[in-house]
Amino acid sequence: MPRTLLIPVETAAREFDGKLLLALTARERGWDVFLGSQGAMRHRYASLPKGVYLSKSARRDNNKYFSRMRAYGHRIAVLDEEVLIRESDDIFNMKHEIGAFKDVELVLTWGDDSKKFLQKLPQLKNVEIVATGNPRIDMLSKRVREY
Repeated sequence: MPRTLLIPVETAAREFDGKLLLALTARERGWDVFLGSQGAMRHRYASLPKGVYLSKSARRDNNKYFSRMRAYGHRIAVLDEEVLIRESDDIFNMKHEIGAFKDVELVLTWGDDSKKFLQKLPQLKNVEIVATGNPRIDMLSKRVREY
């Protein structure tokens, strides 16, 4: 497993604090971490060190980037932000076509409810799914809330 973690930030005002917490935690555990603009990472994936690209979702637009990144030796994981606010199964399936997960190896969910929901989906039958929590939610904990 590569020990480099690529953490793209799409919307800084919403995502940056939580992803910074995640980056610092990963760094404490020995990972080399690249935290930066999603657009910049997607256009420079060939020059980045091979590692785990941690996307916030596997929506329809992501599958072309995931395929290219895999071709350059990156592994794809998804920190599923899409189920923080639970939608119906039909709406989720409309946003996530089967091909969007073909290059994804790991999906990290914010809890067991999301994990159970995702395990039922045919597009995730060969993908490991782990309930880990979510860095945006973790920022609300007493331990780091003041930051």
